[in-house]
Amino acid sequence: MGRTALLVLAVALLVGSAAAFTRSERLKLEPSPVAKPKFDRHLSPTCGCLHATSTLSLLLKRPETLDVSVVDSDGAHVATLAESQDLPAGRASFDWDGRADDGQVVPDGLYRLKVRLENDRRTILIPKTVLVDTTAPRLRIVEAVSGVDGLQVRYKTNENVRVILLLNGKKVERGSGGTVTWQPMEGAASTEGLTLVAVDRAGNRSEPVPVVATP
Repeated sequence: MGRTALLVLAVALLVGSAAAFTRSERLKLEPSPVAKPKFDRHLSPTCGCLHATSTLSLLLKRPETLDVSVVDSDGAHVATLAESQDLPAGRASFDWDGRADDGQVVPDGLYRLKVRLENDRRTILIPKTVLVDTTAPRLRIVEAVSGVDGLQVRYKTNENVRVILLLNGKKVERGSGGTVTWQPMEGAASTEGLTLVAVDRAGNRSEPVPVVATP
């Protein structure tokens, strides 16, 4: 290749780089065409509960054609939620069941929403994350004492959970601060049928732990 051709190529590359840089800087200065993302932040595809699906929504400032996908913490593609979908201005919602495109449950971890705006010719990675958590919490009863003031159960868990006292599978009391206090109905002093379960923020439940009280 001659010197003149090399010079022309170099100039063309510089012009192209400058144009790309200019567009990139201009996009940074422009207000984002999407705003106010709202996510169900905890998701357990295997819980069989309300948290088995996460609703991911965002506000479109103008009509757009969107490609929407879920990516993992490394930015790798996980699941497609929308392809070339025409949407009006306003809030757009997408549901994700915690599964990849092949139908398999994704590994526990943080995931984000990636939005390609075809009309605006830009891709936006939404900062908010969804935590996929399929691991049940662990619960241990430290002590259960029955007395004139009722039944007091002290417990420990490995994470922030809701703890529920069940009688024959039905909720009778909730725990707080590591303790459950229950005043049984008259004539129901026995702890037979009492169990304690922990439910985490994704809806995963621990195995029921039988409550055996000491006087």
